[in-house]
Amino acid sequence: MQRYFVTIKENQVLLDPLDVHHITHVMRMGKGDSLELVCNERLYLGVISGVNPLKVEIIKELDSNVELDTVVTLIFALSKGDKNDFVI
Repeated sequence: MQRYFVTIKENQVLLDPLDVHHITHVMRMGKGDSLELVCNERLYLGVISGVNPLKVEIIKELDSNVELDTVVTLIFALSKGDKNDFVI
């Protein structure tokens, strides 16, 4: 899902003109397509409600917690010479 940085003013989503071009011409999104909106470090789910001019409605605020629930452990075998410095 595409993510865009926006400004929200009076319950209206304001997009940069370059983002509008990217959404409509490059990604070829249309009415009913969803996208993620970031405003003031908050993440929202938005849906395109009109294409010409582009209008986006906010559906709900999403949880932006992106931390994994698993613990990752990295292990490597010791090498000869100065190859350990390369790995580190």
